[in-house]
Amino acid sequence: MMIEINLLTEKTAAKTTGLRLGSFPKEKIIFTASVIIALLVAVHVSLFVVFILKGRQAALLNKKWQELSPQWATLGELKKYYSNQVERGEEPRQIDNGVDRWALRLNSMSTDLPYGVWFNSLSFDAGNFILKGSAVSLEKEELSLINKFMDNLKGNKGLAKDFHDLTLGAVQRRTIGGYDIVDFTLSAFQKK
Repeated sequence: MMIEINLLTEKTAAKTTGLRLGSFPKEKIIFTASVIIALLVAVHVSLFVVFILKGRQAALLNKKWQELSPQWATLGELKKYYSNQVERGEEPRQIDNGVDRWALRLNSMSTDLPYGVWFNSLSFDAGNFILKGSAVSLEKEELSLINKFMDNLKGNKGLAKDFHDLTLGAVQRRTIGGYDIVDFTLSAFQKK
């Protein structure tokens, strides 16, 4: 037998014991249960939609991966080939000498540029190398800047071994915003 000690007053004890599930109105219980069920259904539907969308996204990425797998294989072979050559102390052969050489040429040409001179276009057609550029100088020395650039190009060993007869073509002066700009064309011929 247990002893029960009640420290509540009679009014408080009557209020707490009167709260039972049966004392709530039936409409409130049904409404609350309906809201909870609706929320659970909405969460499940939204999670299902997200699951479907992520599945489609994964399928598209898988398809792209399959399309790129031959390229990855080729890249892996090239990497293995070059790493073997480097381990043996050999100089790796160039994949595309023309592209690499032009990258080096452009880099060296850009270092030969004096301040105030820039490239507008560069073309290589049937052995001819044509460079169109512009020059601007606050001291009105545009032509001397162009001549300095030509001297730098003539002294450029990488360019000089492949091209000869660097000549200055058309020169035109124009004014933009109060500044004189000289447009010029340089051409050279490829050595055979």
